[in-house]
Amino acid sequence: MTKFTVIGSKGFIGSNLISYFKNKNFQYQNFDDLNNIPHDKNLGHVIFSIGLTSDFRERPFDTVNSHVCELIKILKNVQFDSFLYLSSTRVYQNSKSTEEKNDLIVNSNNKNDIYNISKILGESVCLNSRNKNVKIIRLSNVVGNNFTSDDFLPSLIKNAVNEKKITLNSSMDSEKDYVLIDDVVEIIPKIVTKGTQTIYNVASGKNIKTKEIISKLIKITGCTVEENDTTLIKFPKISIDSLISEFQFSPTNLVDRLEYLVTQYENYRNK
Repeated sequence: MTKFTVIGSKGFIGSNLISYFKNKNFQYQNFDDLNNIPHDKNLGHVIFSIGLTSDFRERPFDTVNSHVCELIKILKNVQFDSFLYLSSTRVYQNSKSTEEKNDLIVNSNNKNDIYNISKILGESVCLNSRNKNVKIIRLSNVVGNNFTSDDFLPSLIKNAVNEKKITLNSSMDSEKDYVLIDDVVEIIPKIVTKGTQTIYNVASGKNIKTKEIISKLIKITGCTVEENDTTLIKFPKISIDSLISEFQFSPTNLVDRLEYLVTQYENYRNK
């Protein structure tokens, strides 16, 4: 039976992977303390899910440590059948194309680029290691039951439900790609065991504007909206041609799932 090892199982993606593996009766193990990982046993299919998200600007050293230094420890010392590194589609932020094999552009003078630089370095370490069967997935904005997060979407949902008011600090015409956590945890084992390419974008392939989300949340919760800032934030559309052609990937539309996410949050809040 295929064995998966999740390194970093307490985070949003790692914990949902564990839940998915349990539900599917997959053989798995998980580690959060790297000191507990055995060096003398084959760990099967390793999924490296350690990383920072929204607080990377305040924690630059931790960002690089999580995305690169901890990664190196695993690649150098652990035995495995395959290795999957979770990267991010943020690496395309300054690029003209979002196809996996195209060049990426970063600028060390831009403090916001430390996240992208650290992820690209992590990818490069993986690709230049002597280990065979190493793959990378670049995840877009993964959304779902991450209600303890201060990320954009969970903050909107929490404010809509709790305060009945959303205060925006960016334009309603801002847009980016969102991918549901359920889609992510379902596609990961397929990429690990059957993927023929080294790098895959895991995204919805479609940008959603903030005003589409807000409009739906107003209908669901009856909340009001105040727009404090009209700064336009627009991320490039992410190519998922590889996922579609190889796995017939059909991502869930976030707007169609918003009512379910609101219900999930209400249940979480009322525990």
